Amino acid sequence: MKVIGIDAGATKTECILADEKGTILARARGPGTNFHLFDEEEIQFVLGDLATRVLAGYRSSVDVMCVGMAGAGRERDFRAMQRILERLRRARHHLVTNDALIALVAGARERFGVVLIVGTGAAAFGINRRGETARAGGWGRLLGDEGSGYWMGLRALQGIMRASDGRAPATALTDSVLEHLKIPDTGALVHRVYRELAPAEIAALAPLVQEAADRGDEAAQSIINEALREFTRSVESVIGRLDLAGEKFRLVLSGGLWKAVPVLRQDFTALAHKIAPWVEVHALGVEPARGAVQLALEHARAATAGD
Repeated sequence: MKVIGIDAGATKTECILADEKGTILARARGPGTNFHLFDEEEIQFVLGDLATRVLAGYRSSVDVMCVGMAGAGRERDFRAMQRILERLRRARHHLVTNDALIALVAGARERFGVVLIVGTGAAAFGINRRGETARAGGWGRLLGDEGSGYWMGLRALQGIMRASDGRAPATALTDSVLEHLKIPDTGALVHRVYRELAPAEIAALAPLVQEAADRGDEAAQSIINEALREFTRSVESVIGRLDLAGEKFRLVLSGGLWKAVPVLRQDFTALAHKIAPWVEVHALGVEPARGAVQLALEHARAATAGD
């Protein structure tokens, strides 16, 4: 038995091939495969390439391919991914689920708890002991994703322009961002943002916010404080709807921003214990794609048992 687990993110896509024991046989990484940013053909090309790379040298077929993606709860995106997997024909069975579930499975295999994903986007998701689910955030960069890397980078850019206008005090973010982007002034910044900067490049500015805040910059610190408030609101919403506040559960922190802006993890952990005193905050130490592998294995075993 072989399965493939995929974490289809906005910035990157992780693909893992594993055997029936969950032992990783091969892994590959490619660009983002998010339906907010890419069309079906682009996503199919990336997923096909990743599957080809992990299957190189293995002749036996794949039993299940599981893809965890943002937007799996939306019928349009769910159907689009199913069409892609059917055209690829890399596995006998396909499983499409949301990115938050695979992260939660990777970090809390008992399928009980909350995950807060913070990368280019941001979303909270939880499951209680009754199997009920709740989600907050994750609506994309125009409608939500508050506190995400993109959101922080955009707030930094907006703060620079306000300071340039004299609508706000000068900020250390101006020099650090201009240097990072290798441009001479804020006039060039406008051109770069509207003509050239991809969402992932704006998200990549988030670490500069912490660097400026560490030097005492008020504008940068304000961005961090607001991000923490948004995380707290999202998690509090999920916990409240699932009646988890009085229970002991694991809160999994997943996504690249926790490492890129480490102050967020430290400060949010303290805030999380105020929301739910018995919570166990756990930084995900493996790829979320491991959760997709686990779900694929369970699906494959169930299919075998039913034969």
